[in-house]
Amino acid sequence: MSSMLRRLAPILLLCGSLFSSGCLPSAGWLPDSSGFFFTENKGKRLCFYDCVKKTRSTLVEDTGGETFLPGVSPDGTEIALARITRAKGKQDRLQVLLYDRKGKLNKTSKEFEIPGAPRDEKNLEQRAPVMVWWQPGHKILVGDLSDRAPAPGAEKGPTSIVYDPRKNDFTALSTFPCIILPQPLLPDGKGFLGFLPKKDSKESAIGYFGYDGKLIQELDPKKQPEEKKGEAIEFRWEKNNLVVVTEENRLVVDVVKGTFNEQKVKVKLLPAAGKLKMMHTFPDGKTRVVVYEEEMKAAAQGARKTISRIEYQDLATKKQTVIKGNIPGSINLGWNIAPNQKSVALLCPGNDPQKKAELVVVHADGTHSAVEVKMED
Repeated sequence: MSSMLRRLAPILLLCGSLFSSGCLPSAGWLPDSSGFFFTENKGKRLCFYDCVKKTRSTLVEDTGGETFLPGVSPDGTEIALARITRAKGKQDRLQVLLYDRKGKLNKTSKEFEIPGAPRDEKNLEQRAPVMVWWQPGHKILVGDLSDRAPAPGAEKGPTSIVYDPRKNDFTALSTFPCIILPQPLLPDGKGFLGFLPKKDSKESAIGYFGYDGKLIQELDPKKQPEEKKGEAIEFRWEKNNLVVVTEENRLVVDVVKGTFNEQKVKVKLLPAAGKLKMMHTFPDGKTRVVVYEEEMKAAAQGARKTISRIEYQDLATKKQTVIKGNIPGSINLGWNIAPNQKSVALLCPGNDPQKKAELVVVHADGTHSAVEVKMED
């Protein structure tokens, strides 16, 4: 049976199809969890949503880039975005843009040539989406989702770059952040989890990388115990331990030591229609937000369609509240957990996911709100 970590690797292959279908824009939370930044119109428009006032505002109409996840500084005063420029016969060039909370551009980095083959006429118009994380320190991690020809001897696929705003310097990495996790950055700020392609294998492992690009620890799936039943339904950090939860057990991965500890802990489930796909347990341990999926008959003969539903559950009272139902499609990488773990923003596709979506925000006390996201004007 496949291990839980082996299931993470194929997610990287979905990146291209996800951004092309309009399913990637995510929430960059403020450190105090009072609101988050997000982008619209193919990642060009920078917006802010205030979870307390339940209001949204546009900070920058056109940043000139396609940032699907804005990075927020540890003190919450700046937002990092990135843009890629192209020219025939030249390598793609990356710049990082730093804005303040009112949308004022504070700094534009120097240009960095991304390793890869020069552009030709056929691929000049390809989109250039990026995701940005700001470590609990001073370095900024940029995940480049562009589908470009690789540099000689390298593998094709997404890459990542670390930017140091103090030195105005870049470092290209040979990995990509593990974006199936709500947060791929380790809580201590010393590194992140990234995919580790194996040239001699069809599978990919997960690695713990430093911000200098060096592999600190390989998390080899072959070393972990085989799970007995079920798929991963929750990921969370407990210090530097990654906890992967299934309905039947939990796997505790010590990222620094590279060890795996399987614990038989059955999740308490409430009766509900559909298949449980993902959940987040709030700090009180008694409440959670859960996403279910159901396969429904479509209009076309013999066709099926996926419908998702978000529920808030109180395990003590066994009360289940539907926050949003009849969501067309799956909620895959749209999980954005606030730093205090007491709020979650979930990206829900609309009937036309390339045009509109919705970020649904659910709090630990059961209150919720939503903000519309215009994927493309």
